[in-house]
Amino acid sequence: MKQSIILLITFFLLTNVFLIQAGAADTKDTLEIKELVRNAGVGGTIVLDSNRVYQISSSIELMEGQTLKGIYGNGKIRPFLKVVPDANKEPFPIITLTDKKRASIIGLRLHGNKGARKAPRNITRTSNIFALNRKVSGEKFTFRDLYVHNSYGRGIRVLALKDQKVKNSVEIFNSKVYNCDLEGILISGSQDSVIRDTDVFDNKRSGISLFRGHNIAVTGSKVFRNTNHGIVFQYSTNIRILDNLVRDNGHLSVGKAIGYGITAGGGEPRFLQNRNFTISSNQLYRNHHGGISIDPTIRGQKRILYQGATVNDNVVIGTSIHGIHLTHSNYVTLRNNKVSNVKVAALALHTSRNVRVHGGTYRGERWGVSVAKREGVLFEGRHFISKDTNFKGAECDVKTRNNTEALAGIVKSNFKYCPVL
Repeated sequence: MKQSIILLITFFLLTNVFLIQAGAADTKDTLEIKELVRNAGVGGTIVLDSNRVYQISSSIELMEGQTLKGIYGNGKIRPFLKVVPDANKEPFPIITLTDKKRASIIGLRLHGNKGARKAPRNITRTSNIFALNRKVSGEKFTFRDLYVHNSYGRGIRVLALKDQKVKNSVEIFNSKVYNCDLEGILISGSQDSVIRDTDVFDNKRSGISLFRGHNIAVTGSKVFRNTNHGIVFQYSTNIRILDNLVRDNGHLSVGKAIGYGITAGGGEPRFLQNRNFTISSNQLYRNHHGGISIDPTIRGQKRILYQGATVNDNVVIGTSIHGIHLTHSNYVTLRNNKVSNVKVAALALHTSRNVRVHGGTYRGERWGVSVAKREGVLFEGRHFISKDTNFKGAECDVKTRNNTEALAGIVKSNFKYCPVL
């Protein structure tokens, strides 16, 4: 009898010890990484095991100048940092950088807390990577070779507070950001930054959003199947959107939102509007509302806001409304763009000034070109402008609205080549 009781007690104790250890394993992984961060110190490097799944129960804050990386390649998988599902805990960033000048995150897979609970109170503060600078400028944040996904908020969010004179510089290379409930990548208040060779897809708002930025390039990336826009930038200068594949965005827009492939948007009159930007050599397929939109409309105000933009050598195929749409724009040059298979106008120039169109192909199902309330719109060089349904017609289809002078200010003689397709 005593032996049975002893065995039962022993079994009970061993079982509870095992259960405690198993239940605490999630916290153990988090504490282990935090200890590695402390031991590495300022400027140090933390290397994680490529064969492990780390269960993360609270945010990991890196020190100044640290590098958190995984060893991968040669058949090895990236170290996997996965948030522990907890329906009672508010979502949190997996990795946090607060008022840091430099930090690097390389070769990891970051799985957020999406699915842990139905309705977190504040998803806007949640990102798998969250860099927040309030006091010092971020000189260089490097995020490379990452898989970032399943966030209730953004995948990667880099923020400098607008009421502080601080800026961030961020580099995002060769990564995949997907399946997030807000934007895939949101960068606000940054300069001298680049997003390159990165796939951003299946996010429930826009794929890439740039806000209050200066001298930022998005190049060589694939941005697709995002609920709203593919790439959007606002209140920014010297933005370069180059050599990207942008497709199938905006087909499931949230609420009244609309989806373009690439859009320069407006919003708040107190902020500087977009200036001196380039959208070049992109391929835009089947983006719902349109391929490229430049529309700085501010809460019903009709103002000419955009100045100094170049849109050239882009291919736009398949939209529900316009291929390329300019509104309230000033000093914009369009060169050698090819637009086809769009439902309304291949090129729409509305309430814009000083627009120069050099060459290109514009084929729309309703109009090749729609022009309204324009000043100084000039077509130069050889163009192919036509309805898709009437390629062999003798006249080019140019639609004007709200003008008493049909095509005043436009060099009509340059349309003589239109029927040749």
